Amino acid sequence: MFARTRQEGPSPETTHVRQAGDIQVGGSLVEGSSVLLTVLVRNYGTEPSPSLHPYVQGQTPLGQIWVSENPQPFAKVVQPGETVAFQVEYVLPPGSAGTWTTIGIFLWNDSIDAFIGQLDANGFTQMTNFEVEEAESPNLILSQVQPVQVVFDSVDVDQDGTPDFVLNKPMAFRVEFSVERPDLVTDDMLPITVQVSVDGVVLSRQIFSQDELARLLELSPPRVYLSGYTPAEAREETLAASIVTSGAAVETDDLDNNYPRAPKDQAAFEAKETSDLSLYFRPVHELDPNVFRLSVERNEEFLRATYPVAAIQTYVEPEPFFFVRDSGTDVGLAVPLCDATAETRQACDLIWFYLGSKIQHGNISRFVGLATREFLSEYGQANPPKGISIASPWPQPGPFIDPVDFVYDHIPAVFVNADIWTGAAHEIGHTYGIPEGYDLGAVPSCENVFPEGSGYWVELADESQRERNGPDFMGCVNNG
Repeated sequence: MFARTRQEGPSPETTHVRQAGDIQVGGSLVEGSSVLLTVLVRNYGTEPSPSLHPYVQGQTPLGQIWVSENPQPFAKVVQPGETVAFQVEYVLPPGSAGTWTTIGIFLWNDSIDAFIGQLDANGFTQMTNFEVEEAESPNLILSQVQPVQVVFDSVDVDQDGTPDFVLNKPMAFRVEFSVERPDLVTDDMLPITVQVSVDGVVLSRQIFSQDELARLLELSPPRVYLSGYTPAEAREETLAASIVTSGAAVETDDLDNNYPRAPKDQAAFEAKETSDLSLYFRPVHELDPNVFRLSVERNEEFLRATYPVAAIQTYVEPEPFFFVRDSGTDVGLAVPLCDATAETRQACDLIWFYLGSKIQHGNISRFVGLATREFLSEYGQANPPKGISIASPWPQPGPFIDPVDFVYDHIPAVFVNADIWTGAAHEIGHTYGIPEGYDLGAVPSCENVFPEGSGYWVELADESQRERNGPDFMGCVNNG
């Protein structure tokens, strides 16, 4: 816009510069587009005019004054007898549908950067109306915002109506959206910005291209995840979210572009303190050291993604733990033979593994023995187990059994197939009293039970791999 602050009287050279036709309205009369106005200026005198251009003033449907911009040509010396068609422009903002009015045409002297005065109408009209239509909108809709911290949805532990999350553990927010008319998304509307605000922290994700938007819209439902927030205080939190286009056709005021739809005082989630989880990993009998190392890494990664604890401390003992299976054999660190049925030998072996490990590491939450499938098959099950835990009270405690640990609680030790990287989470879940997620008597194998559930691994380092098919680890363990 030009600064028009000084008013000069018409110079002799502009006395004969007059309007040469009615103002003409063109361009695209739609919100977000530009109206183009053509002004015919003719020099009826005998001397060239100074370098000049016209501009148009008018009123919006709300009665506000608007002033045209971007004259083409920008400045022009009009020669005697010459008629110049100047074109001026005004960008019609969103929300401006209705009747627009022009109220006058004025001249600007570009030679001295000064206002000349109103253009002599010369019998033509300078006032006209034009109708601006409401722009068709792609209509972005933000449908749901879901806080995420582990693969599974958070639970309302204290039953107060607010989902509970873990203090000092990274969170993400799953934002589900839709675009009613994606064919109306144009390049000048990009990037589209998805934003979540919580506890004074603003998280955002921008969709920069049509191809990127198309890929997201192929998801069911379309969604993005915003990461970068960790609750630092044990309290209830509210959140707000929005999805908006950029450029001339900005979508900001639609209620369906925002979450929640109306102001709410209801908390979106509550952060609570938890105890840390400490784990002890050790190979049981012969196990390839590389298999053991990789199994520890992947089981730990899955536990961090799926367990609602702020911190997991891992202790690793690479020296194998051996059991005596032949009374005439003594191999490595051996413990007495459990001469009993396969079922009772499971508990017996777990107890010895627990006691032998706890001697070295007393303050451990759970002890995990990683073994081969062949070793676990010795426990006599029809299908070799993927893991073993004892989640029910031990009925016949011997002198080596601590009644507090084993009779009234659960054995805090598990055996897991080293090839199953969700197995530790599954078996440790049993030691905390979480039951199987399916009817053991109704299915021949865990592998055919329940499709894998969708999940988002907030703490996975590779962001592109965070959303994945996270196995329902209490319904089925999985090696994929």
